[in-house]
Amino acid sequence: MALIVLVNCGFIVKWDLLNASYSGAAMSMKGSWMMMPEVNFTTTKASSAYGRSHDHRKGDHWYDTLGGGDSSSSSEQLGSSKGESRGMECTEEWLEEADAVTWAHRDFKAHPVLIIDHDNMDLSSCGVPCILQGSRGDGPPDGAFGLQEAGVASILRSMESSAYYPENDVDTAHQRGFTVAMTTSLRSDVPVGYFSWAEYRIMEPPKPKTKKSLAAAFISNCGAHNDRLQAMEQLMKNNVSIDSYGACLRNVNGGRGVDKVEALQEYKFSLAFENSNVEDYVTEKFFQSLVAGAVPVVVGAPNIQDFAPGPNTVLHIKTLDDVSLVASRMKHLAKNETAFKEATRWKLDGPSDSFLALVDIAAVHSTCRLCIHLATQIRLKEEAAAPKRPCYCTSASGDIHHMYVRERGRFESVSIFINVQCLGYISCFNKLQDFVLPRLLRLVCGILIICGQSILMQNEHLKESVSMAWCVISHLCNVDEK
Repeated sequence: MALIVLVNCGFIVKWDLLNASYSGAAMSMKGSWMMMPEVNFTTTKASSAYGRSHDHRKGDHWYDTLGGGDSSSSSEQLGSSKGESRGMECTEEWLEEADAVTWAHRDFKAHPVLIIDHDNMDLSSCGVPCILQGSRGDGPPDGAFGLQEAGVASILRSMESSAYYPENDVDTAHQRGFTVAMTTSLRSDVPVGYFSWAEYRIMEPPKPKTKKSLAAAFISNCGAHNDRLQAMEQLMKNNVSIDSYGACLRNVNGGRGVDKVEALQEYKFSLAFENSNVEDYVTEKFFQSLVAGAVPVVVGAPNIQDFAPGPNTVLHIKTLDDVSLVASRMKHLAKNETAFKEATRWKLDGPSDSFLALVDIAAVHSTCRLCIHLATQIRLKEEAAAPKRPCYCTSASGDIHHMYVRERGRFESVSIFINVQCLGYISCFNKLQDFVLPRLLRLVCGILIICGQSILMQNEHLKESVSMAWCVISHLCNVDEK
């Protein structure tokens, strides 16, 4: 479950719910959807693109940011606002009322997000009321595709590689004046990847591999700029048998009349060779390979392992120098049935949490995510102009921080509280983490965290009694594979 947190405090923290990793303090603003469901603590002064996380300085800890660590990371230094209870006891109830946000500028139920687009799409299930229409109405739209005048978000949407269309590079798009970039890059304001839960039956059981050739390829653009044809030729020279169905190096009949997924199901390997090596540019070639239960052999995105459904499930040819090693690995897997089953075991056991978190983006249509992004920007502007609110107060048991949380795909938020008293325990656990945390703990951490989060979010009367245990368990579950 991916969450977003919006608070009026001067820090940014990334909270990975499943691995419970934390990032804090001032940090670079390179957005990333990787790799796990996350909670983002954002400020009104910082970029808060929907669903994004942010890199951080190595060594920073979230409990330092919240006041549980070194005094150099004090709240005053970070620009956060401490609430004064004016003689009243600092409680969650008091803080929630004092830190309440009143959205007076825009009622989205009465005035939905308006986007100019010629596509006719039902947006009734979106997390925020939103309308697409082909022309302007009585008032100005909130966004429109193409460059627009001031006050209207200019939206760039494309799924083409920036290697062929440089204007699709996120930084270039922003420099040209686009407010919102919707591309395959995970750095986009609203990423639009090729994966679709509706289109790709990712957990379909694999079929017997009946073809004599080890791999299949469907390549029809023979003018790619990334040496993918040379890689295929070198694989063949290394005695890897390949059935090529596309226009390039074709050696079997079929072409466009062949159902790619059905064909790939009969092979142990699929050549998922993209037309360019651009970060995050991962197309249907890769996802069709996963559906088919074939091990993808990739020429393409340099970060393709981020998209892998598990460890050792993808073979990556970064340069032509890698071909010989990859060919040897393919022949080993083809001859060793146990090793091949291990490479495709995820089809039986399920893909990794990081893979599920990545493709979870597709659970909400990109147009709905665009609507939520635009509505979020509207509210952030309103919040920035509003009087500064407290985000925490000090009680006898320590600082209580108030945060607004929402699940990915939703617009409205709910309140949660963190008592900094438990952060001292977490500081101690950090020092012992490399020595006392057994791998066995990882087996139960996912369940503990999901249940703990559910208790905190759904059972108001239990919050105080489990809040410290929740903090500690969340941190304990941050166990790296050694």
